[in-house]
This record gives sequence, structure tokens and C-alpha cells, in this order.
Amino acid sequence: MSFSPSTSAPATMASERPILCSLAGQKALVTGANSGIGRAIALALGAAGAAVVVNYLDDEARAEAVVAAIRDGGGIAYAQRADVSQEAEVQAMFRRMIGELGTIDILINNAGLQRDAAFHEMTLAAWNTVIGVNLTGQFLCAREAIREFRRRGVVPAISRAAGKIICISSVHQLIPWAGHANYAASKGGLMLMMQSLAQEVAPARIRVNSIAPGAIRTPINTAAWQTAEAHEALMTLVPYKRIGEPEDIARAAVWLASDEADYVVGTTLFVDGGMNRRLCPDRRFPHRRADRPQRLARLAVLAALRFRRLLCRPARRCRERPLADRAGGAQPARQPALCRRHAHSRD
Repeated sequence: MSFSPSTSAPATMASERPILCSLAGQKALVTGANSGIGRAIALALGAAGAAVVVNYLDDEARAEAVVAAIRDGGGIAYAQRADVSQEAEVQAMFRRMIGELGTIDILINNAGLQRDAAFHEMTLAAWNTVIGVNLTGQFLCAREAIREFRRRGVVPAISRAAGKIICISSVHQLIPWAGHANYAASKGGLMLMMQSLAQEVAPARIRVNSIAPGAIRTPINTAAWQTAEAHEALMTLVPYKRIGEPEDIARAAVWLASDEADYVVGTTLFVDGGMNRRLCPDRRFPHRRADRPQRLARLAVLAALRFRRLLCRPARRCRERPLADRAGGAQPARQPALCRRHAHSRD
């Protein structure tokens, strides 16, 4: 039996509010777009005026339903089957898109999956499948998109950027996840791939960013929110006290793809109700959270030692006159004069 408490959804559902950003005249590809987050992003891009290629691997009927919804709203769309972990299929998908739509302006790298297991029981096939889709698949699609972006360059009448890539990552690019090592590794790798790629292609006016969803109401994580008990446990991790909807991610994606976000490059936008701040408050060194009190104590000791050295610096830099000089007498040979205030050697 499903559970949908009033606190788990906003008063006005995201899908009922209009899309304000315009992507008119742009061509977008959304991978894994026949369900969940990918479906919501494809629909939102279509509502914003983009022509959309709806990529899928299984369940063609659901992909065609997304295409029909975009067309019913006056948009342009078609469905394209391709396994993003296979180079030849990715290249064929881009050839068809460029042949039919002329180019690509927006790539939403969304396709992803899980194959969960305890680490000592995880098979190589499970590891390779997750890395192949979640990480290698994003590499293959991004590479083909960048080739087209660089060939075409900026078209000012369409967008201020030559192209936009949005990688759908996860809060688990930062937060460890026991029992899901392959998934967490794929998202952690994706984080640095995105940042490195953004740095590399920014001079060509290509913008690369990520969205890191938290707990979102999708089929992949139904067990996390379907019952009252599961929902209550989940909300202990989400400061905002509601589960996210696919439309929350879709709206963020439309904004990142629009010229409203033209100066946003190499950034991960966390759409998670604050989950990453609750579970990983120190983003720079998430693995060091447990020893934070010890680190602070060490820093305090080092600061105290530094302060003491500043107070008791060598007498040659001290403005106080040595005791022998104050007395007006000559200093004895081989006897160091002492700073009268700190009693350390002047020599």
C-alpha cells in the first residue's frame, strides 16, 4: 500500500506550474528519458520550447508516451533506442539526431542504474554494468555532443553558449553508501569527470554542470518512501521534510540549460532538501568528519604555539633595550645580553 503524506509534496505540484525559461529553437537529447527523472526533464524541455530526443533502452511504449505528451503540447520529439554504454549505438543515435534536427544544443546525461550487493558478494558483471552505464555512458554521450558543439560554435540567435551538458549525478557523489559501492563509485567518478570536462571546454563556450538529486519519488527507490515507516526514516535525513519530485529536478535542468544560467560552469547543483548538508557537512573533507574534534584541538595547540613565538620573538627584533645597555655599562665578553622583558638572548 502506498503512502503519500501531505508533507511529502508541495502545496502546488511542480508539474502544474508553468515553465518560465525559454529554450525555443534548441535541440535536446535526454538519455534514459522514458521514466522517472529523465521523463520529467524531457517533458519540461519540451514545454520550454526545445525539440527533444527521448532516449530509452527498454519499454518502448513508455518512451513513445513521452513523445506523444511533448507533441500534444505543440513540441517536436521522437524516441531513440540506444544503450549508452555501447559506443557504436551512441554514435548512431547522434548521427540520426544531427541528420533529422540539424544539431544538438543540450545534452542531459541522465541514464543510470543500480546493481546493489554487499562488496564481498558483488560480481564483476554487476560492477561493470553500473560503471558502464553511469560513468562510461556519460563519457560517450558527452564526447559526441562536444564534437558537434565545437564544429558548430556559438549561434547567438539560439543561445549564448555553443552547447550545454548537464550530468545527472547523485548526493552519493559525496556521501558514502554501504552496499552500493559500484553506484557510489560511478557518481564520485562522474563528479570529477564533469569538473575536469567543464574546465577543458569552457574556453569554447561550452557549459558543463551537474545536478545531484537526493531522495526523489521515482520507481528506482520506491522502497524508501512507499510505507509510513520508510517515509518517516527517510525524513530524518532530509531537513526540508518532504520527498523530492521528478519535476524538482526537471525545473533545475531547464534553468541550467537556459541562458539564465550562462555564467554557471563546472558546478553541481544539489536538489536534495538539504540532505547533503545533513550527512556531509564538510564537503571538502567528508571523510574527516568523525575526527573533527581532534582536528580542532590540534589546530588550537598549533595556534597557541604560534602566538607564543610571536610574543617571544628573538631579542634582535625586540624594541626593548637589553639590561646591560640600561645600566650604561659595557657588555662582558662572551656574555649574551638579555632582553629585559622576555629574558632571551640578544645575540
